[in-house]
Amino acid sequence: MDVKINVEPTIIVDELLDTLGREWASDHVKGQNEWWKNSIDQYIRDVVPDDRRVILVELVETKPKKNSVFRVIDFGGTTKHEIDDAFKRWGDIKAASRGTGKRTFGGHGNGGKFYMRSAFETSRIITYRDGRLSAFGFNKDKRYGFQDGYDEVDMALAEALDFAQIDIDGLPVSAHEQLGISGGFTVVLGEKPNNFQRSATARKILQKLTEHPQARRIIARHPVFARTNRDSDWKRLHSLDPEPRPDFAEEIRVELPQSLLDENDNEILLRDKEWPEAYLALQTSKDSLRGTGLNRVDVIGEIGSIGSHDIPSLGLEKHPAHGDFIYGELYCPKLESEEYHLVDNDRERLINNEIARAVLGWVSEQVDELAGKLADADAKERKAADLSQSSAFNELLNQWKNRFMPTLMAQLFGGPGEGGGFGGIGNGAGGAGGGDVIVDGEPNDSKHPLDGGVDGGGGDETKRGRRSPTVLLSGHDPDPLDLMAPPLQLSTRQPAVYQRPKDVPEGIYWINTSRPLAERILERFGAESARWRAYLFERYVEIILKESIHQLEKNEGGLTGDRIESHIDSLYTQVHDQAFEDLEPFLFDEKLAE
Repeated sequence: MDVKINVEPTIIVDELLDTLGREWASDHVKGQNEWWKNSIDQYIRDVVPDDRRVILVELVETKPKKNSVFRVIDFGGTTKHEIDDAFKRWGDIKAASRGTGKRTFGGHGNGGKFYMRSAFETSRIITYRDGRLSAFGFNKDKRYGFQDGYDEVDMALAEALDFAQIDIDGLPVSAHEQLGISGGFTVVLGEKPNNFQRSATARKILQKLTEHPQARRIIARHPVFARTNRDSDWKRLHSLDPEPRPDFAEEIRVELPQSLLDENDNEILLRDKEWPEAYLALQTSKDSLRGTGLNRVDVIGEIGSIGSHDIPSLGLEKHPAHGDFIYGELYCPKLESEEYHLVDNDRERLINNEIARAVLGWVSEQVDELAGKLADADAKERKAADLSQSSAFNELLNQWKNRFMPTLMAQLFGGPGEGGGFGGIGNGAGGAGGGDVIVDGEPNDSKHPLDGGVDGGGGDETKRGRRSPTVLLSGHDPDPLDLMAPPLQLSTRQPAVYQRPKDVPEGIYWINTSRPLAERILERFGAESARWRAYLFERYVEIILKESIHQLEKNEGGLTGDRIESHIDSLYTQVHDQAFEDLEPFLFDEKLAE
């Protein structure tokens, strides 16, 4: 049954305003941001270019602090009619546009008023336009109305400026010019602010505003000046982005898909003919942003931020730690559509619904992907640093090996003139065998940097054997056979000790630093650890064993398992005994002496 109702105006009691206004009672950053948005909205309605939308922010900090006065000034001005039709109304989503149809920063017409009503003992708007001045505000009882005697009063500009305590001679040049063009102004002021004691300061409020997702966009696009003392000069505010990581210095832009599916498989349109552009722009910071307020993704609608979500709240699945070094913007005007119900009253966060969860889930995946790239880059950087340290250890082992191997081989195979000899050339290809080969471990005199001095010619001249093999670290040491090439990179699937075919005749071995065990030791224990030094030593033992087995096969021909086992036992015994004598601090001390 359709019951006929004689509709009457809605009555709102002050207690409801008290409840709704609590969130504004002590958050001056949030409240100042609302006043700034109101100023920009007036400029938007008046079609003022961005570079002339001047805002003056005056946070006069007194002693005692309880007597401080906060003021925001713009050079547009409004009328009594607009105050009656828009400012007096609570919860009007069209209040900011005031019938112009223009997209504005203001949301539901509440924030600036709640801040005035809840955060100060008294507050007022002093506005001048078309030669008339009005003053409207809240008294100590939080009731609003026009100041006695200032309900649209005819007044000359100079007198109005004096009433509003605006020193025209002290204005920034851009403010002076805009005043000359508009002939109007608005001052919003609050006296005796709440929650402005102890460590709270005007400078801290201004600093936080330069980092606020909505206010920092105003600062970036419009001339905003501030001061904390009536006698000081106006200083323009700047919102500085964090210094980026050098290896990820450029903005990373990812286009949004045309649509997404929500958790109920409903399609969410993100780009259409009216709004064809939508993207996520991510940037990096050299330093961690956790706790700075900048570690977030701001969701940008047609004109400004409609929500901001800190990256930890996105729930990165794979690389949450590296998410601390990322920030960005999601530009998607379509999300501001009223049908999506995403824009909250204060525009601090998107309203939590299935659309927001789908969009933020996509954002989380993109941020996590970038965080993974940062993690990979850090791992490579750590590995490069580890390998740089390892290179010093490798050189020490190389020197030890060069001193020790000639003696070892002489003991295993007999010295020169006894038919033993040792070519030291990998699998023996191209080597000179027999007693004519002399191994002395000294640098060679050949024109080829790694040639052991065997010229391959005939005659009775005594031949010098190849020096001990050269051991290098993959991913770090330059390739001696191609000095213009980058360091040789090996895969995890290649052996721990590796030789390319062209390395064999030159006696070159590579320790594969990409092997899983090598990477795990470096990751868990570090390049300076005794565990890593022992790993390098084991690879040298492996290389010495390879060299000796090849020489054994060359000297004796067909080998039996027992002969190889006997040879290995003998070699290990001598290598380990010599290492205990020469390398005990290297192998066992947790920290080597400088």
